Amino acid sequence: MFTFGRAHEVQHAVRFVGSPEKAALLVAVIDAVHDLLEGHGSEVVVLGCLRTALVEGHSGTWESAGGWLRKLGTDYPATRALWTELAAHRSATVRFRVACQVEDLAEPQRSDILRLLLQDPSKRVRERLEGQTP
Repeated sequence: MFTFGRAHEVQHAVRFVGSPEKAALLVAVIDAVHDLLEGHGSEVVVLGCLRTALVEGHSGTWESAGGWLRKLGTDYPATRALWTELAAHRSATVRFRVACQVEDLAEPQRSDILRLLLQDPSKRVRERLEGQTP
């Protein structure tokens, strides 16, 4: 998995999100991903950080965390299960966040999650997916 390096990614995240305090969840993701890539981290830790950033993160944080999860899924296919988990989350806000990124997921997961979210109880989630077909 390609990155520009831990320090550069952290610097970019802080600049993108606005401050070190706002970027804390995203920095945790970046550190966990780089630990994994360096051979002294685990997928479980990365998934925990990603889950927290995608569920609790504010604008900028959850979008970037989704990007990291998509990139990670290429080399670590087991991590893709987090998309399915979050697509069924009790919070409509979290499901909306998945809906915002579903078009960038690889098949067949994209179609599976799209089918699920097109039936979502939240009108906002369904409207976000308007015009997309599984």
